[in-house]
Amino acid sequence: MNLTRIYTNGIIVIFHTIIALLIIELISYIVIKNFYKEKIIPEKIIYSNDFRYSPHPYLTYYPTPNYSNGETYHNSIGYRGDEIKDKKEDIYRIIIVGGSTTYTESVKENEYAFPYLMEKLLTKNYNVEVINAGIGGHSSFETLINIAFRVIDLDPDMVIVYHGTNDVHTRFVPPNLHLSDNTGRRKHWSFEDKSIASILELSATYRLFTDWENSIKTSPNHYTGASTNFYFTNDPMNILSQNSIKYIKRNYENIISILKARNIDIMLSSFASTTKHNHYGAWESYQAGFAQHNKMIADLGNSYNIPVLDFENLMPQDIQCWADGVHLNKNGSHEKAKIFSNFLIKNYKLEKFHK
Repeated sequence: MNLTRIYTNGIIVIFHTIIALLIIELISYIVIKNFYKEKIIPEKIIYSNDFRYSPHPYLTYYPTPNYSNGETYHNSIGYRGDEIKDKKEDIYRIIIVGGSTTYTESVKENEYAFPYLMEKLLTKNYNVEVINAGIGGHSSFETLINIAFRVIDLDPDMVIVYHGTNDVHTRFVPPNLHLSDNTGRRKHWSFEDKSIASILELSATYRLFTDWENSIKTSPNHYTGASTNFYFTNDPMNILSQNSIKYIKRNYENIISILKARNIDIMLSSFASTTKHNHYGAWESYQAGFAQHNKMIADLGNSYNIPVLDFENLMPQDIQCWADGVHLNKNGSHEKAKIFSNFLIKNYKLEKFHK
């Protein structure tokens, strides 16, 4: 076989390989565009209204205003739900802040998100409105900013703070990166990184493969500025003992101070989880983190004379209520709405707003 023939065959093989890769890439792109927008998404879609989250200069990211996908939609300021109207004097406005467990990530329909269901229950007897200001992936670091810059301007009568998972996430970093401003874990959402990994992520095929390869699915944090992976360590209990809860406590104290200064009612709640799902929320380290978090909440309630809902022990552990270890499905969302509503009616004076 002469050299000319070898070169010719080589070129033919290379040509067909390129064509095959392009076809695979096209198929991967079609699959992503139609089925995986929320999980694996290219840069050009992230910076459009097709993605639930958008960059924000102070929050890192926030829900995209006017986003709509089936029965999940945001209003014009980016919160999940209908447009927020000018507040009336005879309305008691409640705003619930937190992460994906407040946003109700695992429920697609807005009408089954727990803040919506809570409003539905309360409005049977009271002139109350409930606004869902939860943002998936946000911890008390971001919620402190969200309250100061966005929630306060909506003139709430009450703010309910519900956090757990994302606060524990902030502690699972190397001890030298456990910093007071959370920059050891959180970074600004941008695409300025030109590493090999970021270049490879331009390929739809690569993104599909990495999503399939990982036993833990890609979370929104992958595209919203998580600089360290909270699954990084083989000794999580040791990391948890080194990275204390002090910064989370400080965040809560600052949130409480801001709200009290404006005479806004505050409601705190312990965080509920289940060990019945094969999920990181069932891991010993996360269960330990949740226990520490819930004790901190109880202590803050006592210190600042704020009612604390013992949601951890009131939420049914029935697996039919849970989408995974920390997120509730529709059944669980109904239960959560009932528990929060009953506690609010019992512990806060709503007689003025009775119908």
